[in-house]
Amino acid sequence: MATNTNIGLGRSFYQKKDFSKALFHMQQANRAEPRNVKVLLTMANCYLQLRDYRNAISVIEQVLKIDSKNDKLYFHLSNTYLRIGDIEKTIKTCAQALKLNPHELVYYLRLADAYEKTNEYGKALDIIYQGLVQFPDDGYLHVLAARSERRTDKNSESLNRLKNLSPNESKLSPDCQVQYNFELGFSHDLNNNADLAFHHFTKANEIVRTLPPYQQVDTNHSLDLIHNLGKLNYTNIEKIIAFSRQTSPPVQPVFFVGFPRSGTTLLQKILDSHKNINVIEENNPLGAVTSLIESDPGKYLNSSFLLNEKNIKELRDIYFKGAKEYVAIDDGSVIIDKLPMNIVQVHIIKILFPDAKLLLGLRHPCDVILSCFMQNFAVNRAMANMFELKSIINFYAETMGLWKLFKSKIDFDSYSVRYEDLIENMEEEVRNLMQFLELPWDEEVMNYRQNTFKRGFINTPSYSQVVKPIYKEARYRWHRYAKYFEPHFEQLKPHCDEFGYSLEVDDQA
Repeated sequence: MATNTNIGLGRSFYQKKDFSKALFHMQQANRAEPRNVKVLLTMANCYLQLRDYRNAISVIEQVLKIDSKNDKLYFHLSNTYLRIGDIEKTIKTCAQALKLNPHELVYYLRLADAYEKTNEYGKALDIIYQGLVQFPDDGYLHVLAARSERRTDKNSESLNRLKNLSPNESKLSPDCQVQYNFELGFSHDLNNNADLAFHHFTKANEIVRTLPPYQQVDTNHSLDLIHNLGKLNYTNIEKIIAFSRQTSPPVQPVFFVGFPRSGTTLLQKILDSHKNINVIEENNPLGAVTSLIESDPGKYLNSSFLLNEKNIKELRDIYFKGAKEYVAIDDGSVIIDKLPMNIVQVHIIKILFPDAKLLLGLRHPCDVILSCFMQNFAVNRAMANMFELKSIINFYAETMGLWKLFKSKIDFDSYSVRYEDLIENMEEEVRNLMQFLELPWDEEVMNYRQNTFKRGFINTPSYSQVVKPIYKEARYRWHRYAKYFEPHFEQLKPHCDEFGYSLEVDDQA
């Protein structure tokens, strides 16, 4: 009787979205009936809702011991492993789901995508081809096949496949139309047909702007934030930083920032190969602090609230609690927190960690902007400005203008790494960076590609480039698209001058 009561209460709290209480009652029921699959599945769902993925995995695995032929459960397990970044088990469990049931399209899509993210394009293509046997008319599978064919240097096959889809483009789902046009853009770019490529990248981004995720996001948030940061009382910020320095914590992360698509992933993987460096890869433990401060900037930044050791310590504790989910904090290694858009959070970084060093990833502004325009970003508030060339240019100018303002108002130690210099003189550039970080030279940094292969999963949009040998084709790619940038040269020139880049165009590029 008590078991049924707990199950009923657990279900009731779950429906009310009080997942902690639902979990408590389901745990009580599980003690009485440890093989009750419905109870275990509700427990797993509670853990998932609470983002306790490791316990969710443990419970799902218990269910699979009871119901070992459940392909859907293997697929859910695969999704959960993906959430914690265990790509090997993501692949293994998704492959098992597919083996148990080869008639589910989503299993092919997930498994192929997992192989893509570990840069095993041949295996991804094999899975897609298997899927096309089962679903020969599925447009999304054909688009994924074209992507993998392009990445395995089967460029003509990729383009022909996409052209064959053209008569049915209107029948594709909107999301698939986005992928289709991005792929056509890449194919035409590879063939040096800049106008056709630009047309399809433009079309892809136009479709994104019609979809619910974009329509529902606050597209003004990031620009409003930047404008408001320009109006801060920097005299008070400097007082807070000076006060914070009196109790500066022993662990001072290095914050690696820059505008997206500035070549930061390449440098991150180089740094990640150093034995004395732990990299937090685009997971944002600082986000909990910045959200709190942004909710009431008057309280935190324009008053005496942070002229208080206890209050600053509480903010640092929030940061370290998040950071510990990804790296060891106290093993003596240098922690590098890499998230490009933390470039707009320098003031908060310096309040928490007054002695923190900052790395700035740089690349020619036009190449950065073009690369963003060619990238199918997940839609969120930070990326909401990335789906139209003009808005990307404006977002870049505002962001880098804020960096310049920070440099003039706040005293901080920063080091800039230009992508073009890195790929031209990698060892020299990395040696100089090691001196800035006060770290000894480690030969492993030059073996970053092999180390990246060993680690597998890369949690950035650049996963397909960073494991390739250094290539220089993307450097100054914007020259081929110069006519689209010329109307914006006046807005971009100050930033090119600031970072040592030219807007002169080489017609032979």
